Amino acid sequence: MGTDTKTKAKLPLDIEALTQAGEFTITFSDDKSIRCKLLHADAYNLRVEADNRRLLIPKHSIKYVLLPTSFSP
Repeated sequence: MGTDTKTKAKLPLDIEALTQAGEFTITFSDDKSIRCKLLHADAYNLRVEADNRRLLIPKHSIKYVLLPTSFSP
């Protein structure tokens, strides 16, 4: 069986790396970003704190995550 080049496999977020990084930046599918800290994660969502607010972010809405440059997993 061949692989479909139109389909990209999404890799799971490295929750341990996000926890160790402390603060990180999430960029969403619409290219808006927030700087936050991970509170909890499950299979579908991240619970984060940003600007003294707690947010529930669906993982499917995340385009990419930027870790601090000083962080090395």
